[in-house]
Amino acid sequence: MQPGGHGGEGVIDYGPASNKIDVRALQLRFYDRYVKGTNTEPDRDPAVQLFVQVPPDKGAKGHGFWLTADSFPLPATQKIRFNLRSSGRANSRRGDGILDADKPSEGPNDTFVYDPKEPVPSYGGGLCCVTLGSYFGSGAQDQSVIELRDDVLVYTSAPLTKDVAAIGPVSVTFWARSTARDTDFTAKLVDVHPDGFAHNLLDRVVRARFREGSKKAPSLIEPGKAYQYTIDLGYAGSVFKRGHRLRLDVSSSNFPHLARNHNTGDDSANDARFVTATQTLLHNPQQPSYVELSVVPEVNILEN
Repeated sequence: MQPGGHGGEGVIDYGPASNKIDVRALQLRFYDRYVKGTNTEPDRDPAVQLFVQVPPDKGAKGHGFWLTADSFPLPATQKIRFNLRSSGRANSRRGDGILDADKPSEGPNDTFVYDPKEPVPSYGGGLCCVTLGSYFGSGAQDQSVIELRDDVLVYTSAPLTKDVAAIGPVSVTFWARSTARDTDFTAKLVDVHPDGFAHNLLDRVVRARFREGSKKAPSLIEPGKAYQYTIDLGYAGSVFKRGHRLRLDVSSSNFPHLARNHNTGDDSANDARFVTATQTLLHNPQQPSYVELSVVPEVNILEN
């Protein structure tokens, strides 16, 4: 696993160590042995080789290091939850949304309006190629402007008192209601640097009708009823450094990277109608909402 994602690293430079391994040569050895059957030598590559990103405190010059292992997730990996809390006004980064690993999910519900005609724009992430134009950016980009929108709920931790090496799967679990028969919920994991730069690490979406997974038949939701959603954000390989803050952005669109949900419950490929939906995110002891990280406690960020 290399730094960045589909579309590149973005605006953060993780230094020359990111190119230390000849990934193309590794791929060719793998294909020669397991696809072509022409390489019968014993495997000499570790089962796991991954680059851990260490972002900067200011500016765009970070660093990183490679880890090797025989299994993944890495040995000694622990699960840590950051619970969502607010006083009912988590809209935008100027709101009161909080992530807290020590206190339970609590507080009044947070509400925003999702209008498919005014979707949250894509900025950063796994955007391929140049078909969307350079103005969309890819990889790591500063989310600060997008996080000023009222249709983005923003939950931010206090500055971390120690390094947190997030290496492995990340998920978001939350309870939500909608006034629509079908809608989307998006989640974005963000690292907020001490200088205010807020770079995206992972983002994905759940469509309400597919909330139970792709192996089950889709089913529309009942407007006004609370459902539990889990979004698998994928895999992280990054250190949240001491003094940085962990952030979660929740909304209902990421356009044009992701097709908009029209909120009608009909077939969006053939539906010309758009319906505005009021979305409500719940976080209380009975309906907890949280981010769950895979953390490797003994990783030394000064390695290499």
